[in-house]
Amino acid sequence: MARPLIVALAVAVSLSGAWADRYSDCDQDADLDRQMRGCTEIVERNNQESVSNRAAAYNNRGLAYSDNGEFDRAIADFNNAIALDPEDIAAYNNRGEYYRGRGEYGRAIADYNRAIAINSTFAFPYNNRGLAYRSKGDYGRAIADYDKALALDPKYAKAYNNRGIAYKERGDIDRAIVDFGEALALHPEHADAYSNRGSAYLKKDELSHALADFDRAIAIGRNDARTYNNRGIVHHKQGDYDRAIADYTMAIEIKPDYARAYNNRAWTYLKWGKFELGLPDADRAVELAPNESTMLDTRGRIYLALGRRQEAATDLKRAILLKTGPDGSREPLHQLGVSSGTHEKRLPRN
Repeated sequence: MARPLIVALAVAVSLSGAWADRYSDCDQDADLDRQMRGCTEIVERNNQESVSNRAAAYNNRGLAYSDNGEFDRAIADFNNAIALDPEDIAAYNNRGEYYRGRGEYGRAIADYNRAIAINSTFAFPYNNRGLAYRSKGDYGRAIADYDKALALDPKYAKAYNNRGIAYKERGDIDRAIVDFGEALALHPEHADAYSNRGSAYLKKDELSHALADFDRAIAIGRNDARTYNNRGIVHHKQGDYDRAIADYTMAIEIKPDYARAYNNRAWTYLKWGKFELGLPDADRAVELAPNESTMLDTRGRIYLALGRRQEAATDLKRAILLKTGPDGSREPLHQLGVSSGTHEKRLPRN
């Protein structure tokens, strides 16, 4: 069951006691309707069921609601789980997931803090709090949390991947590459780590290594727009414009509102001398991201190549006013890393 790339770890709790079929239904996630029905029957037993089992059923039903897109019901169930059992680490963690998914990082961190205060021996709340700190741009605290998670669980491949992302975003590319390699040593089919390491190699302009990682990520299932976009950049830099266009096109098919892929395809057409083909893409990029200087710069350059000097001047002047780089430098090809959260489905057992 897929979840969004940067959503934190979801923890389900196993139930114990009689009523085995209902417990089994509530404790699985292959069939959401069956899970919700089983958990609901346990919750509705009230005093006939233990407090811990009812809290676990609320937690697991909350996960099912979340996976089903019923987020208001999910948060209500996590709240009920906590009300029944204020020491429920899983419910605090999963409520933190909900808040982090909504961009409410302070509330998410507060819930992860509570989970850690209850029991500091589990790695997953540190990993998840690290994700929240990274989303806030606090890379120092994020890395410290990933360090702690890995100290508790040295085989935590996703924590290595997440720490690698934090290092890469902080500009420490070599450390990022090492961490992505550690994730892959533990989990050789970790598609996110391949894509992320490819992005790191691309930043170092090590194109052959980047291409190999993007190829491998796609081959094992990382068929997302960002990976195709980044591989397209490699092809462009290698002068293989046909393949660059094909990858940008695939990225756009997967994500039709992907402004950067439109811009990158337009830039490749411009460098290829196919100005008329590039202009519609540049128009679309500007339409999707009207306040990004790179989009205007690309279209302005295409206008200039087409001899439409007045329109070129308008776009290029506006691009200068909107420039995002502190030194006014331009990076025509936009690349994005592939972030991955963790998706363990059971509370670790001692």
